[in-house]
Amino acid sequence: RLGSYLRADAPDRKTHYSDPSTELMTFDFDLIHWLMGRPATISATAVQTAHGPGEISALLHYEDGRHATVTASGLMPPGFPFAAGFRALFEHALYEQSTVFDTAGPPTSTFTIVEGGQPRRPVRVQDRNPYQVQLQGFVDCIAGRANHDLLDASRAYEALVLSTATQRSLAERRPVEID
Repeated sequence: RLGSYLRADAPDRKTHYSDPSTELMTFDFDLIHWLMGRPATISATAVQTAHGPGEISALLHYEDGRHATVTASGLMPPGFPFAAGFRALFEHALYEQSTVFDTAGPPTSTFTIVEGGQPRRPVRVQDRNPYQVQLQGFVDCIAGRANHDLLDASRAYEALVLSTATQRSLAERRPVEID
């Protein structure tokens, strides 16, 4: 997740936003926890600004050798559109998704796959606004038309545990165990 909201010249920086581990990374921590479970440790590094971390990378380590990296920045240049995405790397494949929220129009998403030594190829995705999809999913959960487990408070708690562990790793300058 990349944006410019933490730059010194960004409007509303002091009144509306917190550090990237809470403001941006919590969403990715939720997804990673859902896909991979709770990691054993987190190691984090940051680009520091006068107001605290502006860009953070967190490496989540799992007991079985898997790992995930979450990077978030609020320090992109002015005019850089907010962007979010993920990359999943496997032994013989790579899946990559990116969404750019440009102020000139609706968000645009791309999804690509590289498999078995073949060239990178795009995958067609529906041209839908992710915020509208997310809000519709919320409404559908409340109305009983979708799995309400996605709204479970324990999921939010787990994401915040990882966010807090990232902050602790930054403060202590070492990997921290996830309690």
